[in-house]
Amino acid sequence: AGFNAIFGVSLSHQFNKSWSILLGIQYSSLAHLNYSSYTSNNLQYDFGYSQTKTIITPTILYYMAIPIKLQYHFNDKNSLSIGVNTLYLLNVNSKVETTTTGDFSTATTNVTTKAGYRDGLATWDIQPALAYKYYFMKGLSINAEAYYGLIDIKNNNVFGLNKAEHNTGFKLTLSYIF
Repeated sequence: AGFNAIFGVSLSHQFNKSWSILLGIQYSSLAHLNYSSYTSNNLQYDFGYSQTKTIITPTILYYMAIPIKLQYHFNDKNSLSIGVNTLYLLNVNSKVETTTTGDFSTATTNVTTKAGYRDGLATWDIQPALAYKYYFMKGLSINAEAYYGLIDIKNNNVFGLNKAEHNTGFKLTLSYIF
């Protein structure tokens, strides 16, 4: 749901006029996440009580992707490809909300954005993909790709959900051929 940036390079080898293979490396992000957060609760009793509750909500996942595609060229301007994207989770931005309460103090809440909290998130993802490419200028093309992530991107035990969430969608990319 929404715009996510993709940057990368790829190499293509033409076997003949109709068939080629593509191998690349991309840096991509997955924002607009809509699943619940991880909650930690620490309650201590002494002279009264003190409670610290931390809610960690992942907001953006950053991936390195390696696409491998077999391409069929109908003519000089149109091609169809089928392949797979292998993704590795590089980093995560999360909203961290910490609330402290106690018998002898007022409740305080601190909200920050932190990078690096990857607990409960899948490190790898595999995405079968189908794409159509149109070459509209010398060296310039547009690529429309549908993909479906095979791996649940979060651990249900950590996030308290019994629902699989896959990195699935549609990419529209602009390419320049050197």
